[in-house]
Amino acid sequence: MLESFRKYLISQKLVADKYIAFYLKWISMCYNYLDIDEKDMINNTQKQEFLKHLSSTYEDWQVKQADTALRMYNYFISRKKGSHKLESF
Repeated sequence: MLESFRKYLISQKLVADKYIAFYLKWISMCYNYLDIDEKDMINNTQKQEFLKHLSSTYEDWQVKQADTALRMYNYFISRKKGSHKLESF
């Protein structure tokens, strides 16, 4: 799923290429921390729990970047579940 999201970010030019790896890292870290499947959307409580966890070891700008990545990923998942147009990504 993360590979599809990476291709989506590139094709839509949503994030500069040099930041994509970091967006994927935050998403992977979050889903590992929450121990849930990457195909599932996370709710706001789960996201806030993860961001709080991050804030103990990362800078504020990194936590904000992680928040942005997770919001974009949730949107991507919701679109993917609702439309088969993204299947090619």
